[in-house]
Amino acid sequence: MVTATDRPAPVAVEITYDHGVTHGVSWQWPDSDLAILLLHDFGADLDKVRWLCERFANAGVHVLAIDLPGHGLSDGELRSEGAEAVTASYRSLCDSVNGAVAVVANGASAHLLLSIDLVASPVAAAFLNPRRD
Repeated sequence: MVTATDRPAPVAVEITYDHGVTHGVSWQWPDSDLAILLLHDFGADLDKVRWLCERFANAGVHVLAIDLPGHGLSDGELRSEGAEAVTASYRSLCDSVNGAVAVVANGASAHLLLSIDLVASPVAAAFLNPRRD
């Protein structure tokens, strides 16, 4: 396990897509061979999954968590921009690491993830408390 002094500090990120910007936080391990995109449930924000981000980061995993459009620090409308924001975030994560990328989706964001055609399939996807809104 990685100690708190070894773990990279979380860094604020902005990911631009055609209709807006989504805000997020990243724990960046340059040499990690695994990266994870974490998606919070609808009506929440990335702070609800921060504990999980920190656990993955402690294990040496490169982590990105975003605020979906209309949530947390991200402006916009989830219904019209959600898929675009997730796709752009996934692409950004894939471009920033040299390893496999997985996705963890919480609640209704699992349904959103399943409706998106990602260019490159994630190595794994986990759905926490999936529900359909």
